[in-house]
Amino acid sequence: MNERHSDFDDVYPAMGRLVVNSSFLESRVRMLVAWLARVDAAGIVFDGQSVDWLVRTGKAMLRECQNAENFALQDVKRFENALSQAKALNQERNFFVHGDWSTRCYDDECERRPSGKPADHRIFYVARSRLQRASEVREVAVVDVELLADQVRTLGQEIDAALGEGDRLRWAWEAMYPEPPLKRSWDDETVVLEALRRLEQSGDAHP
Repeated sequence: MNERHSDFDDVYPAMGRLVVNSSFLESRVRMLVAWLARVDAAGIVFDGQSVDWLVRTGKAMLRECQNAENFALQDVKRFENALSQAKALNQERNFFVHGDWSTRCYDDECERRPSGKPADHRIFYVARSRLQRASEVREVAVVDVELLADQVRTLGQEIDAALGEGDRLRWAWEAMYPEPPLKRSWDDETVVLEALRRLEQSGDAHP
C-alpha cells in the first residue's frame, strides 16, 4: 500500500506535541484557579471554561485573596506571572492551531521570522483572521512550534511546583494559626464570589 505524503508532514508531529502540551497546561491553569477558590462547590464553574476566562478569573481571585490573612505567606507574584504567561502562550498556540497553513506566501505583507530565531529549513506561512482587523500572515518554521510546545509544557510544570509550594505554605499557616481570626467578608467562599462578581461587572465573565 502506497503511503500518502503531504507538504505538511513535518508540521504534524510538532503540532500534535503542541496540542497535547496545551491540554496539559490548560488543566494546570484550571487547577490553579480551583486551588485559589478553595470551595469544592465552585469547581463546576471552572469546568469547560477557556484559558482566557480562567486567566481573567484567576487574576481577579488573586486580587481578592491578597486581602485575606490566610494568604499572607503566598507568593502572589509567582501565581500572577504564571497566569500572564499562560495567556501569552495560549494566544500563540491559537495562532498555530487555528491558522491557515501554506507552503507559500500569497501576501506581500508576510511577517518574516525574526533573525534571532533558530535556523530551520522547514518554512511555512500561517494566516489568521482577526476581529475587525486585517488578517495576520507570518512566516514560521517547524522549530517555532516545537519550542512553543516545550514552553507550554514547562509552564504547566511550573504551575504544579507553585501549587505544591502553595500547599506547604497553607499548611504552615494552619499550623501557626489553627483557627485564623478571619473576617467573614474575606472567607474563602466570599473571595470566589467577589472575584466572579467583579468579572461580571466588567463584562469579562463569559468566554
